[in-house]
Amino acid sequence: MNDRRPFIIFGVGALLLLLFFLFIRQGGRRFNWMETYQEDSREPYGTMVIYDLLEDYFPGEEWTKIEQPLGKGLTDTVPVGNYVFIGEAVYLDSASLSQLLRFVERGGNAFISSKTVPYDLMFEVYYQACNDHYWDDYSQQIDTFASLNVAHPDLADSLGFDFKYLYYGEVQPYDWHYIDSMYFCDEAYSMVE
Repeated sequence: MNDRRPFIIFGVGALLLLLFFLFIRQGGRRFNWMETYQEDSREPYGTMVIYDLLEDYFPGEEWTKIEQPLGKGLTDTVPVGNYVFIGEAVYLDSASLSQLLRFVERGGNAFISSKTVPYDLMFEVYYQACNDHYWDDYSQQIDTFASLNVAHPDLADSLGFDFKYLYYGEVQPYDWHYIDSMYFCDEAYSMVE
């Protein structure tokens, strides 16, 4: 019995040490930085916070979650209100595009936040010869750092807004998407360079 005692003490000590290291390793909250855009996700790219903020901003308003193409989900019978899309890309076939444009023509608002905008939508919304520049999707730049600004003079910052892309705490190159200032033709919104 006395021969087993050091092994038991060593085993319990090793187990406690292992539990201690596991506890330390899991001590901080780890986030999932995958771009999921799920409305029930509290992760950085989840949209639960935005969903909750919109519910608080429009208290008592009825929400309709559209889980089918807009051509079928955003019909003329849907009350005029706000259409909000947040995701990597919005896919609009011709029927969906027509329904979205009719919804806005009836007085509705559409907010789309994505990494790309359908060409057909921008053709309808933006089509104008803007200093001989035609919409060709967001501009892109791969870098570890981006300094961005907004075009409206009341919202712009004199130095811009600086962003870094971190992956597991390390600065990494990232594919930044933005709307180039050449697309802001209206003098009221043109940027001073």
